Amino acid sequence: WFNPPPPSPADADAESAATAADKDKDNDKDKDNQSKETITPAPIPNAAVQSATAQSGGLDIGAAIAANLKDKQQRNDVQKKLEAEKTKRPNFLHPFGAAYMLMYRLVDAQRNVIKVDSSPIPDDIVQEIEKNDTIYSKQKEQFDFLRQFTTLKIHFDDKVTDVQVKKKESLRTALEAVYQALSLSDAGVASVDCIRVRNMKVLMNVPLQPYDEEKHLDAAIETFEFHDPKHLILETRAQHEQFAKWEKAKISLRMLQLNATTMEWNKEVLVQVDEDATVGAVRAACAQQLSVDDAQRVRMAYLNEGLALLLSDDAKRIRKDERILNGHYIHVEVVTDADNNNNGSHRQGQSLMMQKFDTQLNTIQLMYNELEFDPSREDIFAHSMSIDVRETVGNLRLRLAKLLSVDVTQLVLRKGFHQQ
Repeated sequence: WFNPPPPSPADADAESAATAADKDKDNDKDKDNQSKETITPAPIPNAAVQSATAQSGGLDIGAAIAANLKDKQQRNDVQKKLEAEKTKRPNFLHPFGAAYMLMYRLVDAQRNVIKVDSSPIPDDIVQEIEKNDTIYSKQKEQFDFLRQFTTLKIHFDDKVTDVQVKKKESLRTALEAVYQALSLSDAGVASVDCIRVRNMKVLMNVPLQPYDEEKHLDAAIETFEFHDPKHLILETRAQHEQFAKWEKAKISLRMLQLNATTMEWNKEVLVQVDEDATVGAVRAACAQQLSVDDAQRVRMAYLNEGLALLLSDDAKRIRKDERILNGHYIHVEVVTDADNNNNGSHRQGQSLMMQKFDTQLNTIQLMYNELEFDPSREDIFAHSMSIDVRETVGNLRLRLAKLLSVDVTQLVLRKGFHQQ
């Protein structure tokens, strides 16, 4: 469309007829336009392109567009050449491919500075540097010494004891240090061979894999890649006993057996069962651990949110139905024939374990003050006593009167001392 064909005679006559009426108006406009600046197009052709010139009818649009297209093509060609040059550069010269610049020169004892004379340095700066060097040397020496050790947090008997052992030493040597630190000989543990440690989940206090194989005992502490400090559960056994075998695919439940003579709980024992085993399977595992022939003689209970739930239905699932998870406690007692009228079943008879739970769950601690006290003190309740919530206030008054050595008729009880 840069060089349109000439119009036909018919088109020319029609066009001249259409514009004849406006010719006078166009002449007037041409006179006004001559006094105004001529607006040049934005694209400016370069020197190699013939400039667009203004003809009698106006600017040569075809020449201006051609110059603009040629200039744009030249710019594209230059951009392509730059991109091509970038691909030819080595990678180590790429501005985003290297982060360092290496500078070097040959060693020349005649020209290089071998030793710097410290005489030009002011004395106060030298003294400050020497002082800081002394502090740094002591700190580095202490840091290097502590780096040789790792801290083991041993969970045993409801306590956590810190034991520091060297990382280069074996686990067997570390167990000897644990045995000495916890004074286990005084607790009746025969020797180091009667203890073992096992990994644990600290948040849920869940016991995990024990470290009792020979490959574990002979390995250095640093090979375990323990975090510092490392939490471990300590287990003990008698000389004639064996530690329970651990299976990774199963969960561990903490079994506490009630001693019917002392009415105290025996040492905790771990029992492993399937993650969603039945209550009957747990009962059988506990019976095997306790060396009880008949599993029906094992009565079990589970503490949940302040309630003691008796596990009597062997068909229920421990996870789905009873919400018993890995690391939870199971309390057990062994039923004797005399307890259950010679029936020997956990479903009948009297239970010392449930009686103990009943007493514990209904016992509270009451704080009370001396008869003569300073009212300005923030806390005047210096004494405490245990009492069953089912007892009467009259019995409480009698017990307090005896403890305070006063006549019960002279004793006044009230609660909410700070509020009233």
